[in-house]
Amino acid sequence: MNDKKILVVDDEEDIVELITFQLESDGFSVISAKDGMEAVSKINKENPDLVILDIMMPRMSGLDVVKLIRNKEDRNNLPIIIASAKSSEEDIVAGLDLGADDYITKPFSLKVISAKVKALLRRKPEMAKSSDDIITFRTLVLNKARFTTTLDGVPITLTSTEFDLLYLLVENPGRVFTRNQLINESKGSDYPVTQRSIDVQIVSLRKKLGEFGKTYIKTVWAIGYKIENEI
Repeated sequence: MNDKKILVVDDEEDIVELITFQLESDGFSVISAKDGMEAVSKINKENPDLVILDIMMPRMSGLDVVKLIRNKEDRNNLPIIIASAKSSEEDIVAGLDLGADDYITKPFSLKVISAKVKALLRRKPEMAKSSDDIITFRTLVLNKARFTTTLDGVPITLTSTEFDLLYLLVENPGRVFTRNQLINESKGSDYPVTQRSIDVQIVSLRKKLGEFGKTYIKTVWAIGYKIENEI
């Protein structure tokens, strides 16, 4: 990962220096910005591989930066970690719903920052696309064109909603999805699925996938779900 470039965005110089020291020690190239406007400029000019972003900053908030990134077709897959002193459940859900891949609350461990950066940058190689419609994760294969699922070569029968949820999770291993995100991104914002029904679908998926489902479909308490890719 020595060729990866990380953008650290925070108006507190001491925090930027600490994160920079840790990431450079890990072999990453690090650039920085002190506010949201500068962050957008650096993203466009420097093309970083990942962004670590504060929320409360002058000129443009971190949440507005996330919105801009996710609304740009050529940037919407850029990994984003929010690192903020705003630590309520509502703040975390809001950040993830806007499209952040992870959310860390201050004060944080530099080792945790390092681990999360490495995990996000490893996320794509964990999941292989053999075509536009077929994805694999470990021994799980999902074929969107044929609407088929196999695990260890054995066919698994899923409902349409279960398949869409699993496809979305597997396509983004390591990323935490809120229940609202799972509804909106897999079915659309006008689809009549409730947050409670998402929980029911996840329980059903784990049951159908057996030990694989229990091992890799993880609940992130009070937030939502993810496919674990660090096992």
